Amino acid sequence: GNADVHLTTFDISNPDAPVQLAQYTLMINESLKSARFDANRGYLVTFRNVDPLYVFDLTNPAQPRILGELKMPGWLDFMVPMGDRLICMGHDDITQTQAGTLGLVRMTRRTLAVSLIDVGSSGPRVLSRVPLDGSWGTIPAERDDYNKLFRVFPNEGLVMFPYRTFSSYGYARQAGMLLIDWANDALTLKADLNNIGLVERGILWDASTLVTLSVQVMQVFDIADRANPRARGAVELARQVSAFAKVGDNHLVELTGDIGVGSATLNARALGGVDPDAAPLSSVTLDSPAGFIQSYGNLVYVVGVHHAAMATGYDDAEDGNREPEVPTTVTVVDYADPAHPVVRSSLSLPEEVTFWNQGIYGYATDVVVQPSAGVLVPEKPPYYGGYGCSDSSKPARLFVLDLRNPDAPTLAKTLDGPRWGAQME
Repeated sequence: GNADVHLTTFDISNPDAPVQLAQYTLMINESLKSARFDANRGYLVTFRNVDPLYVFDLTNPAQPRILGELKMPGWLDFMVPMGDRLICMGHDDITQTQAGTLGLVRMTRRTLAVSLIDVGSSGPRVLSRVPLDGSWGTIPAERDDYNKLFRVFPNEGLVMFPYRTFSSYGYARQAGMLLIDWANDALTLKADLNNIGLVERGILWDASTLVTLSVQVMQVFDIADRANPRARGAVELARQVSAFAKVGDNHLVELTGDIGVGSATLNARALGGVDPDAAPLSSVTLDSPAGFIQSYGNLVYVVGVHHAAMATGYDDAEDGNREPEVPTTVTVVDYADPAHPVVRSSLSLPEEVTFWNQGIYGYATDVVVQPSAGVLVPEKPPYYGGYGCSDSSKPARLFVLDLRNPDAPTLAKTLDGPRWGAQME
């Protein structure tokens, strides 16, 4: 923190000569996480180890006074005043016990949470709190735009917002929209519309109709039964193509989908003179959105991490040992007939090779295809031990795959490459 937090009031009745009226100083070594003002009330949230919420009476702006203070785990990122209630989006501390390399380990995680707080005359107190599943999460906006995403509809008794959660190594676990009931001073999670894409906005069209917008698609849901929302329709706005691969002489295959969320799709299209927005010749859905594709002849190789594995892998234990890595799968798809592709086989590698976070350190993950037929060489980049990791460097690794038999690929050889900071020749 910055040692102190200040609440300052001003008189701007004369806009040409604003005057400072008062300043209330909280002498605490904490950071200011959020603030909200509502008529004669002011709310400040600070954080260091726990989250104090300070409620101020601003009836006399020249003499602000504290009405109450509430300490709770985690912190509040955004507050929506509703009379003598606050509905808040923030983070909660969740303590879990899980098996580690040295036995059972107690771990504290911070997860997205929505809180209902009584700020009436009896002093602030938490009435209800709804945490997510224990994974780190956020909403897809800067703080100044939280009011556009975190929406409270008192007449409908509904709280909703788009969200994204991540594993400790940066993979998106899931993303979508949360629907939370607000009734009788209680919050209840009614629906988690997860893995419907990286949703940017949610619009309540009427009491029973929800519209979601992402970069790729607009979707409409019937939420008359909030516990069982029903998809009604969708319009594709843009197609996110992450990779192309040529097959045969006259066709290509594109890899599309939200990277890191949900499934991916392989679309086959004819080359030359074809409307790119026309329906593809064929589509193959794979549970492998984080990946790459390469081709040889009529065969397409998809190298990627399965979404189900990304949702559970890469969690650090307090004993300092990394948990088992998320496996990577190589899937072989035959496009001899582009209109009717056939998934021939798949092969799981012993280690995860599409480690997206390496890109932030200047080393992009890639796959290498040798010019000889039937050989694919995925590369695992060198491991950088940032963020306090004890292992400062692990070498890159090449997995030489023998794909001469598309129905039975094998791992032929594993080769160690250079360590962090060296160049791959």
